[in-house]
Amino acid sequence: MDAMEVVLNTNQYIRKVVGISNAFGPPDSVFRQMLKYNSWILGKPFYSACEVYKLTKSTAFDAAWTDLLDSNIEDTLKTKKHPELLRLLNAIELPTSKETDAGEKRVLLILKKLLNKHCSEFERYSNKTFELKFPDKINLVVELSRTFGTFGGTMPTKNMLISIEVHQNDPNPISVVFHEMLHALFKFNGIKFKTNYIEEAFLDYFTLDGLLEKDLGFIDSFDAEKKHEFNVIHRRYAKAESDALLPLFSKYVIAGAQGSIWKAMKTAGMTDSFLLK
Repeated sequence: MDAMEVVLNTNQYIRKVVGISNAFGPPDSVFRQMLKYNSWILGKPFYSACEVYKLTKSTAFDAAWTDLLDSNIEDTLKTKKHPELLRLLNAIELPTSKETDAGEKRVLLILKKLLNKHCSEFERYSNKTFELKFPDKINLVVELSRTFGTFGGTMPTKNMLISIEVHQNDPNPISVVFHEMLHALFKFNGIKFKTNYIEEAFLDYFTLDGLLEKDLGFIDSFDAEKKHEFNVIHRRYAKAESDALLPLFSKYVIAGAQGSIWKAMKTAGMTDSFLLK
């Protein structure tokens, strides 16, 4: 199995689009982004951000996501029929970190070291547990966070594009990166949960001190009940989903937490409760 390449991207244009997309995203993301961008939440900047968001929801925007990943991004947006997007992005000033910032340089260095060390192990575990196929490349838009903890998001595009804001004092942000990578890889592999909340609750059993971290040696032990309690505090809006998944993960752990989680789900008779056919 060839290793998947993870490309770290810090371009200001794509950071703006990612920030706007997240600002209209899931409940926890909306709250963070609205507080982060409170300087422009009223008035013309917010209007422009709404216009950008409407563009991102268009089916035709997937080509723009691809062009946003171009290294010569500004010229590409001009020449690839995205002048309106470029105009709107230039009109919006978002409080993004700068590539020259010492804190950002440190965060990028930490991420590179962690990915170099653990990415192949992550692929091995994901292949064994989720039976995943991997793209050649995943794009990771990185930004420094000084206010909130480390968090991420998956962009609404066919491109393998995720975002992560790493808190300046976080020495090990890799769990959040792997959580978002799994969202993107599920989409790439056509794995569809009945709701986004089920998918979030499901992945929370594997990341943020979950089963994946235990397999990689980040934590010594895993208790499904205690993880459920943590999940409910961490993601209150998915409490019912975490409740429903707890019996599955309790049985999976008792059986040794080895092998395909989908087979364990099928054996427990829970596939139709959580996955779309």
